[in-house]
Amino acid sequence: MAQLIIEYRIDTRQPGYAFQPPTGTVSEALLKAIWRQAMPRGQGWGNPLYQGACALKCFPVSNDTVALSRVSVTDQVDEQGRKGIRRAEIDLIRMHDIVPHIKGLLEQYPESVRVTAHQAFSVGTWTKIIESALPKIGRKQAQIVFAHPYNGSESWQVIEAVVLNLAVAWPMRALPGWGKFFSFTTLALTNEDESRIVALPIEKARQTEGVRIITLSWDIIQ
Repeated sequence: MAQLIIEYRIDTRQPGYAFQPPTGTVSEALLKAIWRQAMPRGQGWGNPLYQGACALKCFPVSNDTVALSRVSVTDQVDEQGRKGIRRAEIDLIRMHDIVPHIKGLLEQYPESVRVTAHQAFSVGTWTKIIESALPKIGRKQAQIVFAHPYNGSESWQVIEAVVLNLAVAWPMRALPGWGKFFSFTTLALTNEDESRIVALPIEKARQTEGVRIITLSWDIIQ
């Protein structure tokens, strides 16, 4: 399993995001696919609220390879003093290994986080998820958008666990247009050009248009 890192380089003639070498074992095509998708979308990462925020983003980069990007908002500033600089550590995983890998990630969360995340999946929850997941006329691809107030990376772990649980849930694979694997992002600041499953801070979710938002609480989905 290969690993890549994208970070902001300020100590170069042309400061900016770049892969940390070496990348020689990964094809140019894979590098381009990873570069386009590794970072969660949206504006506003420099807000002090998101200092130290973490996100998991999982997406296909070829027919048999999936990238799992662990993104953190660092305390770094760019050459103009702007904050919100992010760093991504990307694992390349075989498609047939991704579900057991995600299940392994879930097992690493504290028991209290896993229990709370499971409580979200009531009958009402599944109804809203399925309604969002089914294909809609005039929409290219169905998307499930979760929302919750963002109060720091530790409390957001429950939202992460909800997204990961949904990513490995067998009922999703039976829905039209979803199949064996689908992309997800556990924290982004917009749903546009984002994963099939994405979680947003509630203040950002309120800015979306044309997408049903599933608002999460710690106990139930409202």
